[in-house]
This record gives sequence, C-alpha cells and structure tokens, in this order.
Amino acid sequence: IEDSNFQTFLRVLSLLVGGEATQEHLIKKQIEVSLENIPCGTGMVDVLETIHTRSVGLAGGVGSNGIASTNDVRPIFWKLYSKLYDRCFAERDSLKALEGFVPVANELAKYKVFALSVGWEDEAELAVDKSFEKFVHEYLESMNHNPGFAEELSAVYGCVKETSLGEGESSVFSTLQEYFKRLYQELKEERFKLFTRTDKVHELSVLVDEVVEYHKLAKEAGWKDQETCAKETFRGAVLEQIRTICVKASQPSPSTTNYNTMAWETDFESLSPVNWTRLLRSVLLLRYQRQFCVDFGNDIVWMEQLVDCKITRELQRNHKYPHQSDMRACHSLQLQNTESGLLPQDANGYVQQPLVIPESFHDSKHFGHLAWRYCEFMEGESK
Repeated sequence: IEDSNFQTFLRVLSLLVGGEATQEHLIKKQIEVSLENIPCGTGMVDVLETIHTRSVGLAGGVGSNGIASTNDVRPIFWKLYSKLYDRCFAERDSLKALEGFVPVANELAKYKVFALSVGWEDEAELAVDKSFEKFVHEYLESMNHNPGFAEELSAVYGCVKETSLGEGESSVFSTLQEYFKRLYQELKEERFKLFTRTDKVHELSVLVDEVVEYHKLAKEAGWKDQETCAKETFRGAVLEQIRTICVKASQPSPSTTNYNTMAWETDFESLSPVNWTRLLRSVLLLRYQRQFCVDFGNDIVWMEQLVDCKITRELQRNHKYPHQSDMRACHSLQLQNTESGLLPQDANGYVQQPLVIPESFHDSKHFGHLAWRYCEFMEGESK
C-alpha cells in the first residue's frame, strides 16, 4: 500500500470530495447558485420547493449547522412574483396582461399549496390575497362598454379556465356574467341616444355583435340560463328599435315642414309622409318570416296601422301640410327612373329625395337589419 502511494491518493480524494464540512460547503454553494438562477415563470415554485426540501433535509442531518435558512425561498418567490406581475401590468390596457398573468396565477396557486404543506399559513394567506381571482375582478372593473367587450369577456373566461381557481371559478364566472349585463346596458343606452337621426341606424348593429359573441361564450361554458338571457337580450334590442320608430312615427309632423325643400331628410321629426311609409315598410318586409311574426306580431300590426295613418289621416289635415304638392305626391305617387334608381316626383315634376333604404338586410344601414339578424340567429339555433 505504501509503495502504491495509496495514502497520497486518499489525501487528494479527501481534498476533492471532502469530508462532512466540505460537503456542506459544496451543497450550500449549489443551493445558492440554484436560488440565483430560478426561472422567472412556469416551474419556479417546483424549483423553490426542491431547494427548500434539500435545505431542511440537510439541516436535520447536521444538527444546528443548517446550510440555508428555510426562510430563504419566501422573499425569493415574492421577488419573482412581483417581476412577473409588473410584466403583466406593463400591457394593462390589452388582453395580453390577463393572458400573461395565467402562468403567474398557476405558480401562485402552487405556492399556496406548498406553503400550507410546510406550515407557512401566513404565506398561504398572502397568496390568497394576491390571487388570480382578485386580479380578474380588478380587470373586469377596469373594462368599459366600447364595442368588443363581449369578446374580451370571452378571453377572460378562457384565461380563468387555464388556471387552478377551484371553488373560485364560480365566483369569477358569476361576476363575468354580471359585467356583461352592465356593459351591454351602458352600450345600449349610448347607441339609442345616437339613434335620433335616420342616418344613425347603423349605430345599433354593434349591440347585435356583442349579444351574439356572448351567446357563443355562454354556449361554450354550458351556461344554459345565459344562453336564454342572450336570446332575450337580442329580442329586446330589436323590440326597442321597432318601438322607438313607432313612437316617432306616431308624432304629428310640424306644420311648418316643407318637404320639397329638404334635399336630405335625416331627422325623424322632418320625415315626409312618403319617407315614413318607406321606413316602416322596410322593416315590414320581414313580416313574411315566421320568426318575425312569432316574436313581433303585435308590433307588426302597429307598424301597418302607422303606414295607413301616414298616407291617409295625417295627409288629410291640410292645415298641417300647406304644400298641396306634398299631398298629391303621396296620394298619386309618380315615379321617375333615374341613374340613382326610382325617385318620386310631385305633380309639378319636382323630384323628391327619398329616404335611402339599402337593397339588402345585410347592410347595417337598413332599418330591418337588427330584426333580420335576430330571425337568422333564432332560426340557426332551432336547427
């Protein structure tokens, strides 16, 4: 053994591998390096848990000379969490903020479980306080009723489904449903305030877009009650448009209105009887659709009665319409074929500007657009 220099080998081996103290030092360095290089993102809690387990295990094996305090991982986790959280809020005004928070939320949920397993109840409570559920509520609170909010709510739903909220899911989903109702109501009030002119009818089409998108979400999520709610909301928007038109059509026109001098009638109050009948009948084109008759039968009757009033009773009040040519143009409608299509003319050959009605219901400027989309939507649901 002496001739083989085995003792020298043992000294070199002891230097390289070390005894207990050297081993402690090496493992401590390994842990310190690991702590400094924890990935800021998915998997960071797994690394912290491994480091904590190694630290506790080794500390128990060597008595009071623990190589690392078990508290070390706590500030490191919150430092990493804050970094990820700030990264999300750097794009707070976009969905990327919420989508980016999903991995953070999952790590937070894992940290809560880990904290409870090692008896850190204060850490678990802190994790709950900073939970994804709270973040979602804050995000929803910051939303406004600009068109596209239903699609944004769908994205919120998708993010929540990717996280591990457990019992918190039902609370978030309930809040999400309430926010749709609130945002939709705000948007509806805004759009119907704009619907004071005939050239603003297209402003109402965004209501349909929001309802259809929300119905799609409700269907995906399995919210049967919300599917029904979306359909009723859709019908309500159409009903309000029709009844707004009927109320305006029922008001007597000012006796000072000279329709022949109006090249372009945009205010409901200034519509001539001819154009009122065109407007009402553009909606009544749908009365041959079964769904329209089922859901708006009573309103169809009112619109037809208003058409009759506009071309008979109202026109017979000569003192309200002093221009006899206006009456003759309605009682004996004469049409002239022009490059712009058929245009009405009065007894003196004056071509009147009619209310422009788009050819197709697809056009959001058509007064029957909302009702047509509702009928198409309901028929699609019944298949």
